[in-house]
Amino acid sequence: MGGVQDMRMMGGLRKRLPITFWTFLAATLAICGIPPFAGFMSKDAIIWDSFARGHPGLWGLLWVSAGITAFYMFRQVYMTFFGEFRGTPERSITCTNRRRR
Repeated sequence: MGGVQDMRMMGGLRKRLPITFWTFLAATLAICGIPPFAGFMSKDAIIWDSFARGHPGLWGLLWVSAGITAFYMFRQVYMTFFGEFRGTPERSITCTNRRRR
């Protein structure tokens, strides 16, 4: 992508960056707290402990925050790696040429 960090200019990179895709997906699953990834154990323990200690307001805030995190992480995976490439034609050629080397 030549230094581009805007996800709106990406898309369809799963085929061109398969190792990056699978690594990023594993990291997304971990940060979202999906079992058996480490994020599940730590995030679940923190959220449950807040409820068990009698802080339902904090529990609700943490639960909503975890949901928002899952939403934006999966949105990032979708926008970056799926769909059609949304960058400029020059960037598409650059990505294709780098792949051939």
